[in-house]
Amino acid sequence: MDHRPSRCSGECLKLRWKSAAAGQWRTPSCVGPPSNRQCHTAYYYPSMNTRTRRSCADCVSDHNLDSAFTRNEILAVLAALSLLLAIVLPAPSADRSRSSRITCANNLRQIGNGFQLWGNDHGDLPPWEIAPEQGGTKLHPLGVNAWLHFSWISNELNSARVLFCPSDTGRPAADFSFRPDGGYLAANYRNNATSYYLSHASAGGLWVMFAGDRNFVTLGGSGGCSRFPQASFALLPNLPGWDTNLHNGAGNLARFDGRVNQYSNEELRTAVAGDPLDDRGVLHLLKPR
Repeated sequence: MDHRPSRCSGECLKLRWKSAAAGQWRTPSCVGPPSNRQCHTAYYYPSMNTRTRRSCADCVSDHNLDSAFTRNEILAVLAALSLLLAIVLPAPSADRSRSSRITCANNLRQIGNGFQLWGNDHGDLPPWEIAPEQGGTKLHPLGVNAWLHFSWISNELNSARVLFCPSDTGRPAADFSFRPDGGYLAANYRNNATSYYLSHASAGGLWVMFAGDRNFVTLGGSGGCSRFPQASFALLPNLPGWDTNLHNGAGNLARFDGRVNQYSNEELRTAVAGDPLDDRGVLHLLKPR
């Protein structure tokens, strides 16, 4: 057993001897306290019949060498750390994804509230149901752009940032100005700063799904529409659903009654199956991009 002191205790002087052949330490014996109250270690080498006295610093250095990690211990620690990182690192990513979905849903709620506030002064109708000469955007020459209809409720929204989903590509606008460095109405923002589609699904005054994430899959091409000069189409009840560009193949859908729900593809088909829609089951959507 190695009885080398781990610190300068000044309590006793210890003898330790080592076999030159075996290279092992032998049991020391105490020879009493040193006169200068400093801890020294005496090494005795029988093969040379000599004894050397070393300072406490040498003693502590020898102890530190003996107490260092072995290679196997270091490898074990590294393996444990690697396993811990593998477990912990996906968690922030999952948290960010969940946070983005929550923010996106809140954005759609604010957008829905904005259209309701605008509709309070316009017969409870959204802008695309009212002609431009009456203050709306119905068949407006620029009405093929989703950003135009969203800009109509700029006074009802707290910020232009609510038109942009954190999971989307592009860039959010800072305000509703024409500034090229952050204005929603600037040409380099507009649809690039918009993450949501619009729809005019209606029947007998009952308004249903009107907006949602732009990763809603539609049929190829576009055509004429009675509210938007041009729109994309989706057929009910066999909706393709969402693509994987946002929210991992899911999406948020907003209704005029204030509800915002996130649906998978199958849940989306079930959710809209009972909606009263016009245009013989053809859903018209205006997507920003």
